[in-house]
Parts: sequence; structure tokens; C-alpha cells
Amino acid sequence: MFNKTSFFNIGSLKDKYKGSSCYLFGDGISIKWFDFSHFIDMTSIPVGALCFHNEVHKLDITYNVLIEPLWFFPFIRYPTANGKIIKNPIQSKYKREIKNNPGRTVLISWSNFPTTFWYNNIFYVHKKFTFKEFNGHYLFNNYNCFTGSFRFGISLAIYMGFKTIYLIGFDYTHSPARVKHWYEKGQGVIKHNKYKDYDKDFIKVARKYADIITITLDGKSRHLDYITYKDFTGKDPVYRENMEIVNPEYLKVLSSWPGYTIY
Repeated sequence: MFNKTSFFNIGSLKDKYKGSSCYLFGDGISIKWFDFSHFIDMTSIPVGALCFHNEVHKLDITYNVLIEPLWFFPFIRYPTANGKIIKNPIQSKYKREIKNNPGRTVLISWSNFPTTFWYNNIFYVHKKFTFKEFNGHYLFNNYNCFTGSFRFGISLAIYMGFKTIYLIGFDYTHSPARVKHWYEKGQGVIKHNKYKDYDKDFIKVARKYADIITITLDGKSRHLDYITYKDFTGKDPVYRENMEIVNPEYLKVLSSWPGYTIY
């Protein structure tokens, strides 16, 4: 049941993993080539829809992140829908995952409180109070760490004390970048120049506080240290289509979202 500390006890995470390493999972399409059994040796923090992946149970997940404002409402205004208010059936599946995994703490925007207040495993976050204990920290005071899952995920990992952060599925940090999500159909679209300097100023500062390494499918990175999946795991990447790694029920729900190519 909700209590005031749900908003403020994120301070209990400060330096909790000081000196350790972690995997930070995004939703990039490169994940379709990756076998999760090679990422079981460190704490994993997903910042998107990884809960819908069939193999997510293999990972050591204690924290999930989904900071999209108002995401857990049944209707939502979203840019990909040209600003229209649309039905959001995906949120109900997220809620089910929260309920079914009470051992995982989920960090979400405080704006979702009216629709999620009955869950015990949620930390509500907001830029005005989440990092108040970090007064004087250049990264948090000079960059808006709430502009997206990439910035917030890295900022959270630094706040928690992780010294080394491996990025998985953050394909905009790859060179060349591969666009689309792992739960969409196909192998994505390669963009050679569009994301070549993706959030480089934030990355430059964040690297002062942690070693950040992006795991690529077969490419490089312009502004981060990088290692290919094969070099990291010793195994060749193996492509799997979305229907092989996502339950049909979830694919059907995801297909309702404007702009997603699921079938």
C-alpha cells in the first residue's frame, strides 16, 4: 500500500552497488541477435519493454525503469500519434508484469501515481526530488536526466554506484546505428549518419563517473567504448524474429501502437 516513502526512499539506492558492474538494457533491435544466457553474471536494469521478452527470466533483474510520463493511464497523448489521445492497451500488460514480479522494484514517473498507487514495489521519480541527495553533482545539476530512458538509465546506474555500465540494445550509440525495436518485425534499418553524435555531450560528462561500454552487433561507437557481441561472449550472434522471442499475446497488444511494425 502507498506510503510517503515510495516517493523519497530512492535515496536508499545511492551507492548501493558501489564499484560493481551492471548491464543496462534498452529496446534496440540488436537484442534480437543476443542470447540472454550470456548476461547472467551481473545485475541487469531494463529501461523499456524487456519484460515482454521470453527470456527475460534468465537475467538478474532487481530494478525496472519506465519513466514515460502518464504511461500507465488507459489513454495517452503521444507524439507518434500526431498528438492525439489514443488508447493504450500496452500499459495493462506492464501492470500485470509489475504484479507478477513483486521482487523487482519499478521506477516510474510520479505522474502515474493515480493508476499505480496500490503496488508495493514502485519508486516514483521526478527531476525535482529524485536526486536531491546528489546536490553538487555536475551530471545531475547540469543535464536533464529525465529526457528519456537512455539518460535516466545511465544516471540511475551512476547514482547507484556502478563503476562499469554495459549498454545492451542502445543502438543509437552504435556506428552505424540500427533503427527499430527488438519486438518489431525484421532486422531494422541501418542509419550511417543520422545518430552519429547521439547525445554526445551528456555521454562525455557521464563517462567521468563510470566506464560506459556499448555492446554492438557488429559495429563501433563514435563516443563510447565498445565491444562486439561476439568479442564479449565468444559466440556468434544468432538472429531470431520477434515471434520467436515474444509471446503472441504481447505481439498483438504491441501491434496496436502507432508506428510499430509487428507483423
